[in-house]
Amino acid sequence: MNTHQNIKKVRLSGYKSIKQLSCEFNPGLNIIIGDNGSGKSNFFEFIENCFFQNYEMMGDFSAEIDMIGGHRTSNKLHSLTWKSEFIESKDNIRKSKERVVTNVEDYLDAEPGLAISYIHFKIPVEISVLGKELNVKYSVGKHEFNGEATFNLVPQYLWFALMDLFPTMVLSKLEELNEVIFSQLNDFFNKISESFRKNVIRFSPVEDIRLSNAFRIAKISSDTYELRNIVLEYMVNGDWFSWDALSDGTKRVIYIISETVGEADLHSIGVPEVDDLIILLEEPEIGVHPHQLHLLIQYLRERSEFSQIFITTHSPQVLDMLSGEELDKIIIAEISQIEGTIFRHLTKEENKKARLFLKDEGLLSDYWRFSDFQRTE
Repeated sequence: MNTHQNIKKVRLSGYKSIKQLSCEFNPGLNIIIGDNGSGKSNFFEFIENCFFQNYEMMGDFSAEIDMIGGHRTSNKLHSLTWKSEFIESKDNIRKSKERVVTNVEDYLDAEPGLAISYIHFKIPVEISVLGKELNVKYSVGKHEFNGEATFNLVPQYLWFALMDLFPTMVLSKLEELNEVIFSQLNDFFNKISESFRKNVIRFSPVEDIRLSNAFRIAKISSDTYELRNIVLEYMVNGDWFSWDALSDGTKRVIYIISETVGEADLHSIGVPEVDDLIILLEEPEIGVHPHQLHLLIQYLRERSEFSQIFITTHSPQVLDMLSGEELDKIIIAEISQIEGTIFRHLTKEENKKARLFLKDEGLLSDYWRFSDFQRTE
């Protein structure tokens, strides 16, 4: 049973194509399928903005996000309205006053422990450690890194591990040879990346992962040392390659796996307090070979046992991970000129027809292609 915090229901309005959207969701998988322009990405943006309190660019909106599970005393993440108020000036011109938020239940101040991972269909150009060398400066006197901004694009589980390891390692080993420090760092990476490595090897063409031996440590002042060239390499067809040499599809699979490493994995490397992770995954099929997509879907299904996952897709193949008993995990995204973005589950009749097809024929993707589920105007 999934005991993590999950989004149970949302009631959203006032953001781009979302005029008045209400929908219930499942604790594990939620597959949102619909045409381009139906508002799938707008929904992800809306949710992300609420979680991170990015209200300034939202305009006039309201949002209620009901939560369930975990250890929260309240099941409401947000209940708020953001309105623009106007005042009359002496010259009769309406001028905007400060926007105000009302009816706020702020989860960040009241009860931490929930995190969002929004995985866009475009891979970031520079992902530290996965594809770009991480170079970090460490102050011995202050016992801290110079600027945590360096870690912004480091995958979450690596960030936790590096912040935990570096102070101990650097303070005790700075005067030893690069080879000794590299050996310790490499052993540590092998430990913390066990789940990540296992899943990449299992669900992608990559056969192994290692830390590049280009790693170096340098003293740049009396108090400061720099750890340079911390980056991974990947074995494919028996040879080692850098990130840039991998295919776009392989990069995307590795990136998705790195961004969905969850609480259980972080606990296994000794991180005691870890946020529950809700994953927003945009169009996993983009740039991925059909066979590779099948493996990625299998990975996501297994991962959904530990985290709530929302997937937006154009591809009916993504639906093939579902059985006839799981059709409630499908959310159809449609667009109406009057109502804007609409999310809906299958009707009882649609559910019945789909289950009969699966029983007689097999794949839900085949049924989807010839059905009338999609009713976008």
